[in-house]
Order: sequence, then C-alpha cells, then structure tokens
Amino acid sequence: MVQRMALIALVLVAATGQLCAAVNDVGPPPVAVAGRCDEAPVIDGNLGDDCWQVASVLGPFLDIRAKRVAEERTYGRVAWDDANLYVAFECRESEMAGLVLNSTERDANNLWTDDAVELFVSVPGQEAYVHIIVNAAGVVRDEWCRSQAESDVKWDSTLTARTSRGDKGWAAEIAIPWSDLHTQAPKPGDTLRLNLNREQQQ
Repeated sequence: MVQRMALIALVLVAATGQLCAAVNDVGPPPVAVAGRCDEAPVIDGNLGDDCWQVASVLGPFLDIRAKRVAEERTYGRVAWDDANLYVAFECRESEMAGLVLNSTERDANNLWTDDAVELFVSVPGQEAYVHIIVNAAGVVRDEWCRSQAESDVKWDSTLTARTSRGDKGWAAEIAIPWSDLHTQAPKPGDTLRLNLNREQQQ
C-alpha cells in the first residue's frame, strides 16, 4: 500500500538556542525554532552527529490520506549554520526487503514513486521554492519552482544528500547551501517555510 506522510508547512524560525519544536498531529502547521549548529554534521546518512542529538524531533508524520499518525513512523530534524540548511529524516520501516528503489539517475521523473523523502523550501518574500526528492538509495531529484505551475528540473542544486539503511528503517541527510535558496544565512527571528514528506510504497 502506498502511503504519503507529511509534516505539512513547517515554519522554521532561526534562533541562537537549540532546536525545539511544537508539533501537532492535526491542526495548524507546526513551528520549529531551529538552533545554529556549532559544528556541521557529516552528511553520510547517519544521524549520530552532535548537531542532531541536540535537535528536537519533528513528528511523527501524518498519513495525509487517513489524516492520522502513520503506522510506520517518520521524524524530521532541522538545523543550520552560515553555509547550509540541514534537514534529516528518520524513516522507520518494518519491511526493509520490500523497499522500492527503481530510479538510479539524478532527476528521474518517477523518483517519487520509489521509497523516498521530499522537501519543499521557500523563503518569505519569494514566490519561488525549491523541491527536493531523495530516495532510500540516495538518488536525488531537484527543481527550482517559480510557482506551482512552473518548474525547472534542469536546475541542479549544489546540495549534498546521503542515506543509510538498517534492519528497521532508513535515514536521509541533506545539506542545502543558502545560495541555492537565493538567500543568506538567517538571523535570529527569520523564518522559512518547509514541507517535509515521505513516500512509502509498501
């Protein structure tokens, strides 16, 4: 059964303290107050870096069709420094042998039909936003969306994305340079809009 899970319309507020979050299972979009990393995480798909350990967990994600917390739990984490926005996903999965990983090339049209995570990022004051998909094998699709009706998949971010897989789930780490978002590193009180999703194909 295909499930789409989401932490919808996350509002990210830059702060100087550690990351914390108020996340509701239903209702208004959750808000996360994202702290600055003292040391950037190593983007290798493993979430053991100090940056992630001090970050509060965002989730669990909702099954957006059933409008309830998904059975296979998914959690997100967000952090930043002067160079990058960092996003991590922890995807619990009881049927790892059944992961769908058909796409092998960057910008594959059907990457979203694999087991994958999705990230939408927009900067206030801009109609445009960035859309990123990473499947559980680490294959990336990225596009610059000028609006919901116009996107450029030929645009390539300079992001770094890696995944890891274990017996009970998989994880993804993404580092997105601020320059890819056509903005600078945030100041305390600045906001971003994020939409975090997971596509589970089993």
